Amino acid sequence: MKLSNRLQKIADLVDKNDSIADVGCDHAYLSIYLAQNKLCRKIIATEVVEGPYNIAFTNIKKYQLEDKIKLYLTNGLENVSDEINTIIIAGMGANTMIKILDKYKLINKINKLIIQSNNDWELLRRYLNKLGFYIEREIYVYENKKDYITLVAYRSSKKNTEDELKLGIYNPELKEFYNKQLEKLNNILKKINNPNNINYRNIKEKITLLENYIK
Repeated sequence: MKLSNRLQKIADLVDKNDSIADVGCDHAYLSIYLAQNKLCRKIIATEVVEGPYNIAFTNIKKYQLEDKIKLYLTNGLENVSDEINTIIIAGMGANTMIKILDKYKLINKINKLIIQSNNDWELLRRYLNKLGFYIEREIYVYENKKDYITLVAYRSSKKNTEDELKLGIYNPELKEFYNKQLEKLNNILKKINNPNNINYRNIKEKITLLENYIK
């Protein structure tokens, strides 16, 4: 199984001792790749839509991995009682991801989160800190004309700084991404064109922070 660049970025963050839940697995490509390459200890996969679930089931059977991947037709992690320590969520909006984690009754047993989104990164960062996770790494990928950030967070009493919550964990390899964000914010600022507007001031502050990141 060969993964897209976006999914490969996620797979590269999985460790041998992870017992994972691949939430919203779609066609189960990530789960299959992890199982084939023996990259983690345990895999469950969930899908809420019956069509993709049926394709995932067929794909798992095709690669003869029924004994390696346990597949659920369920909403997020509802009805999942398996012992896991790592949750992977990708391919959906930030608010949907937050709802899934909010509803999971065994979240206190989770040690690691791998969350990939193409929007609302600050919202996700703040939520993960509130949930008791510290974001240690952020990985960027551009695919299908979209910017994706993968947040890797571990259970901890530590909290990310305010700058990290707003802009992410600094990575010198992300200068291209920072420049793109800077351009977007400057364009929004021009449209508001009112220094007394609270949104104008907030965006101006982000621009200053980004400029310091880029230096």
